Amino acid sequence: MKLPETARTDDHPLVTDGMRRMRGVWDDWGNWSAPIRDSDVRRWAIAVYWPELPPRRFWDETAVSSSSAGGLVVPEEFNPFAWPAPGEASTASSPSRGRDRRPDPQQVRQRVNGGCRTVYGVRMRVGDRIRRRVRLLGWTSVNGTRDRMLFVDYEHEWQNHDHELVRTAVHTLIHW
Repeated sequence: MKLPETARTDDHPLVTDGMRRMRGVWDDWGNWSAPIRDSDVRRWAIAVYWPELPPRRFWDETAVSSSSAGGLVVPEEFNPFAWPAPGEASTASSPSRGRDRRPDPQQVRQRVNGGCRTVYGVRMRVGDRIRRRVRLLGWTSVNGTRDRMLFVDYEHEWQNHDHELVRTAVHTLIHW
């Protein structure tokens, strides 16, 4: 499923030539995550639902073994990149190109998270390996009460080892 395109305002002082060049260009797919383990799913569920007991589908293999899922269910919001794969310091992709996707660091005074819109595809399963890529989707200039703000949208795609789309998300960062 495609998420909406973002309007572009090129006359904002934070917009760089690198941003103009990188708009709409996908990074290469990053490294594969470590395989999702049942213990990762259990820890994630405990952390998310604490202090309550998480739903059994996330931790009790006996309860889910005869269900249609056929095993533990991985929560949609689970992040397989929370732990680097063995032998890797990071799973980030194309760090040098990432600089060209950001507003001019010499000009930015503040940056805050503006939110995230996510569309989920196939569910992740125990044993899956996930990879991701990112692109600068676009930006919009908005007049604030004191300054012009720049809303910058970055689109992220995740896919599993069967090359099925797991998640598409647009993360918005607000700069001024």
